[in-house]
Parts: sequence; C-alpha cells; structure tokens
Amino acid sequence: MVTFVAFTFLLLMLYLGGAAAIIRYLPRVRNGAAFLVAVFSAYVFSIAFDNVWGPVLGGLPPSLVPVVAGIAYGLGFYSVARRLATSPNPARAAFFVIGALGVLAGFVGHKHNFFVGGSLLLLPLVLPFGFPAESRRASLAP
Repeated sequence: MVTFVAFTFLLLMLYLGGAAAIIRYLPRVRNGAAFLVAVFSAYVFSIAFDNVWGPVLGGLPPSLVPVVAGIAYGLGFYSVARRLATSPNPARAAFFVIGALGVLAGFVGHKHNFFVGGSLLLLPLVLPFGFPAESRRASLAP
C-alpha cells in the first residue's frame, strides 16, 4: 500500500509539471530524466507482467489488483517519460534494460521470469515512442 501511495505521489509531481518545468530547456537532462522515469514505468509493468505470467504458468496465486494497478501506473509513468524525452531511444532503453534483467532472473529464479522479461523486451516495440517532444532552446538575450 505504501508503495502505491509513493508511486501516486511521484507520478502526480511529474505529471503536473514539476520536473518538466525545471528541465524544459535542457535536452540532455530531459533525456536522462526520461530514462529514469521510464525505468519506473518498466519496473511497474514488470510487477503487472509478473502477476499475469505467474498464475498462468503455475506457482503464484492469481490476483487482479496488482495487474490493474501495474498497468495504470506503468502507462502513467510511460506518458511522463514520453513527454520528457526528446528522442525515443532513452525511454526505450530503460525497457530493454529491465527486460534483460527479467530474462536473467529467469535463469536464477522462477521460470515465469523468462516471460516477464520477454514481455518487457517486446513492450517498447508496441508502445508508441515514435513522436519525440520538441527540444527548446533558451536565450539570454531578449
């Protein structure tokens, strides 16, 4: 419960413009921030996929609340990452990193982690990262 409250607070801060207002004119910082927010998105999507693939392949009891909450928070963080990124590659890279870690977890942990990692590796190909935000330049002269 505390995790969902913290994610909600962080998502509201990011979505209401706290980070975007500060780093609006710095494209490299925006891409770094987009990568970090996309890592949060990929992590939350991994929680949802874990609760989808675990019961399907056996080993975990089925539960609907983490799936719905994980998809909702994952899409929320994804939209913030997409808004911050000036190119799609930093945001996509976060999904590939977390997906690769999920596949590696399949070797040492539960076998359904192969499917969790594979789903995360396919997710950036499905989500529309193709429309980057425009980079703005600040000028000191009026």
